[in-house]
Amino acid sequence: MTTAGIVLAAGQSKRFGDQNKLLVDFQGEPLARHAARAMAAAGFEHLIAVVSDQEVEILFDKFEIAHSQRGSQQSTSLHVGIRRAVSLNAQRIVIALADMPCIEPTTLKTIDNLCASEGLSGCTDGTTVSPPAGFSREYFAALSGIRGDFGARSMLRSIPQRSMLKCPHEQLLDVDTIADLSACPD
Repeated sequence: MTTAGIVLAAGQSKRFGDQNKLLVDFQGEPLARHAARAMAAAGFEHLIAVVSDQEVEILFDKFEIAHSQRGSQQSTSLHVGIRRAVSLNAQRIVIALADMPCIEPTTLKTIDNLCASEGLSGCTDGTTVSPPAGFSREYFAALSGIRGDFGARSMLRSIPQRSMLKCPHEQLLDVDTIADLSACPD
């Protein structure tokens, strides 16, 4: 059974200001490079980055690139990634966000292992459910039907506790504003 690791990196950075947050320096490297490195180190058979910016694309040199139109909603990027995973005959996907720089490769691999046994999986800090998340092929159609700018949030909320990986809050930090950068651990 093959797994495709998908990093969604085509966001609009609306709350971050004038610059593309994925290119902002974080601990000496562009923010998105951290998520790319973690996904690559997880050891999945396929690596897919969904991007809309050429400058971001070069941060994903070990990935197959799937393009999403600049300014499209997160669900559109999700659909693009799923289509690419299907074309590669992936049986599972692990989805991560490029603006989550503290995610660890072991977390991504554990999400895949939970998905292999349960069909779907997600992360929680004990309060909030969030990506990264894993989905077996039986969920690809439902994911492809999601609309709007909230990605798979509705599906994440329905994941049973036994399929949830408890992670430290800091690891699940999603950088949406400049202030969020200062909340990241060193």
